Amino acid sequence: MSHPRFAIWTISILLVLTFWASAQAVVIERVVAVVNEEVITLSELQEESLPFIRRLVREEEDVGRVAPVERRLLEELISRRLQLQEAKKGGIAVTPAEVTAAMEGIKKKSGIASEEAFKAALAQENLTLAKFRKSLEEQLVLDRLVTKEVRSKVVVSEVEVKDYYRDHEDRYRLLPEVRVRHILVNVPPAASEQEVAWARARAEEALVRLQSGQGFAEVARQYSQGPTAQEGGDLGYLKKGEMAPELEREAFALEIGALSGILRSSAGFNIFKVDDKRMDPRRPLEEVREDIKERLLEEKAGLRFEEWIKGLREKAYIEVKL
Repeated sequence: MSHPRFAIWTISILLVLTFWASAQAVVIERVVAVVNEEVITLSELQEESLPFIRRLVREEEDVGRVAPVERRLLEELISRRLQLQEAKKGGIAVTPAEVTAAMEGIKKKSGIASEEAFKAALAQENLTLAKFRKSLEEQLVLDRLVTKEVRSKVVVSEVEVKDYYRDHEDRYRLLPEVRVRHILVNVPPAASEQEVAWARARAEEALVRLQSGQGFAEVARQYSQGPTAQEGGDLGYLKKGEMAPELEREAFALEIGALSGILRSSAGFNIFKVDDKRMDPRRPLEEVREDIKERLLEEKAGLRFEEWIKGLREKAYIEVKL
């Protein structure tokens, strides 16, 4: 037996969808906005809003949210119409071949192999191939327009990049790292006292050789049972959190070039030599320059776009009838 609340919600959804269907059939050409000499109809707004309605139905959310979203979508339609009018005045257009190429790129990126599969995917979104192609053509025109009117006029200087790097240093800070060489003499989990004693004696012998001046790489190849023994025990750079705590404390406390004593861990007996330390490292500016530049370009372009749209709206005749 269905829950009464679910039944009421289902009826509400059906009423909303029935209203929308009847609206499309009866008042499909009702004008909801005038933008200069062009109109936006209720059917256009409904078409823009349908994906949102479907999501509400799927997720069983409050259908009362339709109205505020409808108004926001209308404002977006007005801005889009203004841009398309501006593109037309500026002679900005794309060729059918460019639209086809863009469509093929979308299909490839989506992993859709056949035309039939692509049409089926569009149908799930209540789109026909013709509708999708028209929408894609408009988007390509708008991208070209925004590039000309906004992005091409945005410049980021080297000073701005350096200032951003300085002011946001935490964003580019890395965890402290230590580069160590390592000797491990294994102790099996169920080792006998004799086996433990043998392992400790072998580790002590390796430490004596190191303290007498023998090269760490040579001693590691001879004594270590660790995974990097044949590489001279070189573990490379390790960040905090990548070593066992009892070993990490010692490794980060040692000075560069210093040897540890014999350290016991769950794996066995360990000896470390610290080759290098990066205690407060940051990614170098050369490595992150393009990332910063792109971030600043996007921020500036966003602000310039808002100002540009505001200017278009101020010059236009707009009447909302919703």
